[in-house]
Amino acid sequence: MNDRKLVDGLTALADSTRTPDIDVDAVIRKSRTRSRRRTAVVATALGTTVVLGGVLAFGGPLAGSSPPVPVPEVAASGEVQPYPQLPKGEVPVPNVDESPTLPVFAGLLKAKVPVVVPGAETHEQTFGTLPGWDFTSNYASVDGTGKGSLRVRVFGTSAAKVMRQLPPGGCKLVEAGAPAGGDDPLCYRQPDGSYVRVDGELEGAQELPAPLSPEEQAMTDEEKEAWEQRFPQRPNRVAKHYRADGTIVEVWGGSPVTGAPPTVFTDEQLIALAVDPAFTL
Repeated sequence: MNDRKLVDGLTALADSTRTPDIDVDAVIRKSRTRSRRRTAVVATALGTTVVLGGVLAFGGPLAGSSPPVPVPEVAASGEVQPYPQLPKGEVPVPNVDESPTLPVFAGLLKAKVPVVVPGAETHEQTFGTLPGWDFTSNYASVDGTGKGSLRVRVFGTSAAKVMRQLPPGGCKLVEAGAPAGGDDPLCYRQPDGSYVRVDGELEGAQELPAPLSPEEQAMTDEEKEAWEQRFPQRPNRVAKHYRADGTIVEVWGGSPVTGAPPTVFTDEQLIALAVDPAFTL
């Protein structure tokens, strides 16, 4: 939800239970702020692993499979790059002359969140796309967790190729069942060899790179500074699953309340959503 086109294309809420007092414009403006450096957020303790089932398949021009991506090497220090960086190059817009039909994940979030976060319910959901790209952004306010918020961003094969041209950033390898903590970025290795990278990030880090957000890239420093001053950056705890098929699923967990803790969700809960195969384009 960082591109102006995404703002213009924001659709009506899919969940009919949405309360009428949501300030959608405020949600959009906050997500448009400048990308900031990652901030250290203390990692929460891990508990019992939650396994989610179910796969949804969607047809249309964006459906299809991709060959597995190479599995990153683990350094002797225990640090890993969560994905092999792709060389810089043009990624064609997959549907430049049409608006692809993409799934709205409001129903999935409503069903999955209470499983992962016991007692939680989702409200005030919004859904957005980038015209022509295989990308969706789903926002939900979550009650029962101290007024938390979740944003699930799903990058299909083409949009993920743009993201994978960015430097991956090293992270400390965490094997399944091992304790984790500290302020360093963490990478949780999955059974298929892929990684979920978990770190603290400010809301402005949701900014998408060109060509996904050409208008965002065109903002002047003065315009970006003005946005930052008007809308303070709130910290999030973010789990990003760099999947073996080349796609990406990001789950941003935080609190919409100014001055609240960075996130009311554990790493385990964010990861459980990020690896769920139901979040697939």
